[in-house]
Amino acid sequence: MSLELSSIDEAHLSSFAQFVGCNNPIGHRPDGRYGMSRIRFRSSRMANDLEWWGVIPRKTHLGNIPEHIDDGLLPHYFRGLFDGDGNIYSRKRGNRISHTMSLAGNIDVIHTVDANLRSVRIPSNAYIHDTNQDTGFETWILVINGIGAVRNLVLWMHYDDADAPALPRKRERAMKMINDPPPHRLAPRELESATTCPLGWPPSASSGGSPATRCCSGSRAAGTDSLRPCPGASDRGSA
Repeated sequence: MSLELSSIDEAHLSSFAQFVGCNNPIGHRPDGRYGMSRIRFRSSRMANDLEWWGVIPRKTHLGNIPEHIDDGLLPHYFRGLFDGDGNIYSRKRGNRISHTMSLAGNIDVIHTVDANLRSVRIPSNAYIHDTNQDTGFETWILVINGIGAVRNLVLWMHYDDADAPALPRKRERAMKMINDPPPHRLAPRELESATTCPLGWPPSASSGGSPATRCCSGSRAAGTDSLRPCPGASDRGSA
């Protein structure tokens, strides 16, 4: 088994190795601007566990999201997907700033993520990005655009929870999108997304913080780590 990350995330790789009790050295190879860092080890137990959770050899092309994942764990599973195969960034055009999150994967993974996000009222769009001419494998991209939609997504995936494991670099970007005030007046549709809980519950006026933070912190069911289900929404979708 091997785990490879950009060398700017090597500290995260070291934390993983410490957590699983692996003392193997971290290897390096040149690739792009920062290079890559990789750790290798053997564990049949971990390989079997990962397969149960849809992580298999050539997972980018052949992997899937298992249907047996509990709804309360789904936001954490998706956070891992975006940490590994996703992107989060802002673009500035004049005096306007737009937020975007994207995820790369095969058609089964992307369509399942798309269906689940829509079930909690987070709009997304999927399209084919590339087809490998040698293998015929298609790479799909899922895109979430807009200040409100991206804020709701990072909150739903618990990036604001310091105890929830996440790639530090992406958590830093996610928190910036949660905490930064909108730099411009929002369009009506974007304003509705920014001030309405992604699960359909109105924000609590007494809980403080931004509208999105009030909404999601106030919508977690008491004594649980999951958000309340969207009223009238169907169970999470599948591809």
